[in-house]
Amino acid sequence: MPQANQKPETLRIVSTEDGLHLKDSILWLDAYSTGQLSFLSVARESIKNLLPQVIATEETVKVLEAFRKKPNALVCQYNRPFSIGQLKMELLPSGHSFGGALLYLETGNQSLLYAPSLQTLKIPTHRQLQLKRAKTLILKAQTPDPLQSPSKTRNREKEAFLDQILSYFKGGKWPLIFCKTLPTAQEITKWLCEHDVPLAVHHQIYKVNKIYESYGSELGNYSQFSQRRSKNKVVLFPYHPTKKGKLPSVSDRPLLVIKNDLEPLPSSIIQDRIDGCFNLNASSYGTDFSEVIERVKPKEVYFFGPYSKQYYEAFKKNVSCSVKALFSNDQPPLF
Repeated sequence: MPQANQKPETLRIVSTEDGLHLKDSILWLDAYSTGQLSFLSVARESIKNLLPQVIATEETVKVLEAFRKKPNALVCQYNRPFSIGQLKMELLPSGHSFGGALLYLETGNQSLLYAPSLQTLKIPTHRQLQLKRAKTLILKAQTPDPLQSPSKTRNREKEAFLDQILSYFKGGKWPLIFCKTLPTAQEITKWLCEHDVPLAVHHQIYKVNKIYESYGSELGNYSQFSQRRSKNKVVLFPYHPTKKGKLPSVSDRPLLVIKNDLEPLPSSIIQDRIDGCFNLNASSYGTDFSEVIERVKPKEVYFFGPYSKQYYEAFKKNVSCSVKALFSNDQPPLF
């Protein structure tokens, strides 16, 4: 197991273009091309590189393998503490995705909760968010407006999406839906199957769905998409489909998109004839972070990411703890 030369007196975090780095140790956080060892909070289809060794949940590793990545992983279960040198760590469910995790870290009398992607709402296909009290909380500022609250509108968006699907379905039309392979596709698969919508999914989504099901997550009755057998079914496609499983004929299919505020739509599907766009964010952000801060009860909160300054300004007067922004190449002591 890797060793970390960690000094217990202080923890320093460096924000870089490739994740965060815990100074005076070999541990990186969500880094893909820098360092030797990195904690991965979520499996991302867009990952091109992986470090020589990663810390991740078993579920995250399985999904990465479905994305044709083969990480050399220190596989950890939720709520099973482990140590690397003087660092004591524990992975907690993030609620964000299948296998998604937060990292709780202790050294000496110091504690830190790294929470870059989390979901405060209960998503049926994921383990519910679990938080733990820590002296320092690190949150990612990924949206420009920290006063938004996606949890207040998410259920309405989901119901509106279903209403439109059912309207097409009753009219004999079979929409083509674009969404993220993980984690949105699995939630939508389960949601549509629960409402008896005939559904076929692209093979990329199908592979990940089967991993969910192998861990006991029941997604429903759906099939893998084929040009010949899926004509009278709603079709679910990833943003970036591979050549295998070509697009069905779209001349007579309404086109719907499920987007995420945290990421722009791929240019390949931004077109005038899209018939509906629905925002189902996988992550909580904005004012939803107030609930997280209240539950963790930190002495200080650090925001990192592209909008850390905006979040610092919005939260510094509205919470009882110290609030700071963590910028690239900044190395403040966290305690």
